Amino acid sequence: MALGVVLLVAGIVAGQRDMPGPGVVSIAGHGAAAVAAVLLQRRADHTRGPAAARAALAVVALTVGVLAVQWLV
Repeated sequence: MALGVVLLVAGIVAGQRDMPGPGVVSIAGHGAAAVAAVLLQRRADHTRGPAAARAALAVVALTVGVLAVQWLV
């Protein structure tokens, strides 16, 4: 969530100074991924067995996906 706030501030500052910065899609994508990660992590914390493992792996996959798509491309 902290990275989402940083991106939001960077987008606002870049827009005010007429400089390139993160676009609306990037900021919205980070926000949606953060919300999904928190919900998945909550599920992983409150369940046991394979369901918890799947939720934890989904958090890792979501994180890797966001890093790959938003930061490494």
